[in-house]
Amino acid sequence: MLHGQVMQHTWNQRTAIDLKRSLSVALVCLVILVSYRHDWDVKLQETLGPLQVLAYSCRQGCLQLSVFIRRDLIWFCCGFVDSNVITTFKPASLIKTKGGLAVAFSIFGTSLLFINSHL
Repeated sequence: MLHGQVMQHTWNQRTAIDLKRSLSVALVCLVILVSYRHDWDVKLQETLGPLQVLAYSCRQGCLQLSVFIRRDLIWFCCGFVDSNVITTFKPASLIKTKGGLAVAFSIFGTSLLFINSHL
């Protein structure tokens, strides 16, 4: 069974957060157009530090969801799957700005589901 803390934080609240503390799972959800996805994941990895590793990352339009796991726990994670829904139905819209993105996985037999949406 997974015992840990869940920390929710919205960066647009302009409050400081301590990213150096040892989080078991760090999830970064974005609603922004990042053209260089790999570069963004590398910057997130640098910010979180060497105790966290990128376990999974997915993207749909302007939504991105990255899952970082504490390095010693990565071996206990399995079954990463993602799904998405696009709610922008304008034929002229090349950039999908509205919708939802979800990632599910198991850690120590506990299933977790995280959803990022911009509706």
